[in-house]
Amino acid sequence: MSDCQHLRCPITLELFIDPVLAEDGQTYERSAIIQWIQQHGTSPFTRQQLSVLRLTPNRAIKTAVENFKRQNRESRRPSAPRESIRNTVPRSKTDVARVECVYCGDLQNSNSIKNHQVSSIPLVV
Repeated sequence: MSDCQHLRCPITLELFIDPVLAEDGQTYERSAIIQWIQQHGTSPFTRQQLSVLRLTPNRAIKTAVENFKRQNRESRRPSAPRESIRNTVPRSKTDVARVECVYCGDLQNSNSIKNHQVSSIPLVV
């Protein structure tokens, strides 16, 4: 995630949702910079006067964030064995669900799930 610092608001440190460009040349999350300007009236970096009325949407950053999220969603794989319920759901503590292993596809009883050795999967940024 360190490669995506330019996709994070310098105030909230979160990925942008509604990025705006301010007069100081910095991009901020709209709600965060509006609150900052209302409290301080100046840039958090340069201390120059800023106006809420002069904030402009930063469409390039918004597109970059959307692409980043899409790429990471597509490349995400389970990091540990997970099971998905196929046909039955336990109705009491004594019932056993039949589950399909997402790694090998075997149907198993939920009380005897086999473990798989899983190597780490690199995050594509």
